[in-house]
Amino acid sequence: MPNPDLLWRPGTFVTGAIIVDESEVPIVIDSSSVQEIDGLPRVFAKHDDGFIARPVKVGRRDDKRVEILEGVKVGETIATSGSFLLKSEITKDSAEHEH
Repeated sequence: MPNPDLLWRPGTFVTGAIIVDESEVPIVIDSSSVQEIDGLPRVFAKHDDGFIARPVKVGRRDDKRVEILEGVKVGETIATSGSFLLKSEITKDSAEHEH
């Protein structure tokens, strides 16, 4: 590996990543965007008056990302950072209706 600035020297520790498998998938999202509601994985897709919880079929995942096999189209807008709050609102509403 090139070392033109001579930053790497014998005995210096480095951190690296080795890709052992790579494949192209149409839709990959942050794992935190997927919420489990009623035992099913769901994402919150943009709808006319807000967001709607939509069931999805998930594929491979790692600690940060998850592959979406069904339930979301390429280019569709989904909630990311606020998906847990949206889930909380839905589960709160259903809990209030049960009492």
